[in-house]
Amino acid sequence: MGISYHGTQFDRRENPLGLTSVCNEQIELARDTALPIRGIITVFRKNTRPRTSFELARKHVSAEAPNLAVHDDSRQQDCAAGRYVPCLETADVLRHDCVGPGLYELELSAPQVAASAAPGQFVHIHVHPAQPHSPAQPHSPAQPHSPAQPHSPAQPLLRRPFSIYDIDSNAGGSITILYGVRGAGTLLLTNARPGDCLDVMGPLGRGFTLPESQSQSQSQSQSQSQPHSPARSPHALLIGGGLGIAPLVFLARTLARAGCRATVLYGANTASQMQPALLRLQASRAESVRVFTTTLDGSAGLAGIVTDLLTAEPLAAELGDIDSIYTCGPEPMMAAVEQFALARRIRGEMSLETSLACGVGACLGCARRLKAGPGASPVYARVCKDGPVFSFGQVELNPIAYGEE
Repeated sequence: MGISYHGTQFDRRENPLGLTSVCNEQIELARDTALPIRGIITVFRKNTRPRTSFELARKHVSAEAPNLAVHDDSRQQDCAAGRYVPCLETADVLRHDCVGPGLYELELSAPQVAASAAPGQFVHIHVHPAQPHSPAQPHSPAQPHSPAQPHSPAQPLLRRPFSIYDIDSNAGGSITILYGVRGAGTLLLTNARPGDCLDVMGPLGRGFTLPESQSQSQSQSQSQSQPHSPARSPHALLIGGGLGIAPLVFLARTLARAGCRATVLYGANTASQMQPALLRLQASRAESVRVFTTTLDGSAGLAGIVTDLLTAEPLAAELGDIDSIYTCGPEPMMAAVEQFALARRIRGEMSLETSLACGVGACLGCARRLKAGPGASPVYARVCKDGPVFSFGQVELNPIAYGEE
């Protein structure tokens, strides 16, 4: 039985002892009940700077009522405002499946990350040096676990960034990532087995802007001009190429739960590469999420690249009521989507895929040049900190020819 307890807003100047007085009522309820209640005290804070008062409350609650947990709502506030404090978790591997040629789904028990993750954000995973197995072979519980090997200069030291593919708030909270074997780090990651532990930092970065505020403003303007017209649910267009579909799956499922309509255009090289994401998208509400596909070899959907769907009939005629566009994938693909959206004055956002060394904006290794007027000094943004999600027309992209990676 799960019960969520919500505290009231407070200002530290008014409550110098922190949150303990807010929590006392919930603690007494937990003591008196005979039911095995597992509750969550959600703390809303006006001042997001000090964490000492929150930690004091957490220790107080843990000592008085161990079956209650304290959750700090300021993490969601910080993420929405572009300010966040990533958490470090030792995450248990719950599931690790080979779902295609060189393609894997990894589910981790990470309740803190799952509680505050937003579509478009990513996690940084430290890949522990271990003996890799063949990436073409799926995992089996019967396979013996390979012992860790001594560190060598050839083994990666830096964490690897992965878009959050999906979250599951049940059973304590878990996150799932979709990744392909691209180098030494991801090859070593394929060795992780259920029951292993991985060091995870996140959620990181700026996520997608959900169309809620936009739809509310539109519905208000419509109600003023047409008082009796029903409010229209927002319609989002999601365009993904290759592994760029990963953050868009999380976004599509989030939009479906919020009552928004989502049309997903998904392109890949072959049908086998897109099956895992298609299955997850089909698990969303069928009436609110529609999926159209392309493959380079013609094995599924339209033969060609995903941007061909923007002008292909009959889909092109159905895109007249699009409110927002979201895209992730090869940069030339996103450049074409950006041009499509700007020409029609449709707001949109893109998620850049690039190497992210530190993940917190310190090393500047992921800096990308922003668009500026003629004669203006160059301005750069950090993909890991200021992104990875950027608005259309904000970042200089590479518009060379591409295939679905």
